[in-house]
Amino acid sequence: MSNHSRGYRGYGCTDATLARPDWIELLGTCLLTISNGAFLPAIIVALIRRHFILAFMFLFNMFFSTMYHACDEDLYKYCMFDYSTLQISDFYASYVSFWATLTALTQVRTKWRDLLYVVGTMIILVAVIIDLHSMWGFLATTLFAAVLMAISWVVVSVRRKRCFPERRQWLLTILPGVLLAAVGLVLYTAVETDENYAYVHSVWHVLMASAIVVVMPPREVVEKDFSEQGSRNGLRADNSAGS
Repeated sequence: MSNHSRGYRGYGCTDATLARPDWIELLGTCLLTISNGAFLPAIIVALIRRHFILAFMFLFNMFFSTMYHACDEDLYKYCMFDYSTLQISDFYASYVSFWATLTALTQVRTKWRDLLYVVGTMIILVAVIIDLHSMWGFLATTLFAAVLMAISWVVVSVRRKRCFPERRQWLLTILPGVLLAAVGLVLYTAVETDENYAYVHSVWHVLMASAIVVVMPPREVVEKDFSEQGSRNGLRADNSAGS
């Protein structure tokens, strides 16, 4: 017996006993596409805090995830590009968004952070091309970014001789963000099935986008290196003028 994706059964997929009604199919398509709008707050916050690279990556993610899910349906579908292009772009954008968010939290100089952005996106691209549906490439890059972030936090804590991030940041940003992401990953890997895909995956979109907004670092963290460098350059200029 063969099972059609819409629930039709039989060798010719003509048995509609357990088939899903058309309005259920439409609802699923709407949920999967509209739920990507949850990335809009992340994009806005990133722009306000001058995380322009992050804002572009989140916009890229939102656009291709929306287009992919609009094309990935049987009854109600719209394909802006061919299916394979949309699928690869969706997976790639999702993985890159994880990498970029963790990299933004890493306490390194801006030039090194930008280098990490580029290196990570290139490695993820190769991993996606090798095996689109494998989680190993995603897990490896995410774990690597998390380790770099943790090491940088330890180094800052040692230099300041106090815990970084501070307790307030842990309670208001880090822990809530980790909790949202953890719930989303559990739903994505352990709960999601073909039957509940539209509903669970839509929740996954919202949880991941919400986690990004919660953990996104403030503007001053990004501009710290520039301000320090500018102050040093200004001091050098003043000293040269005085001499």
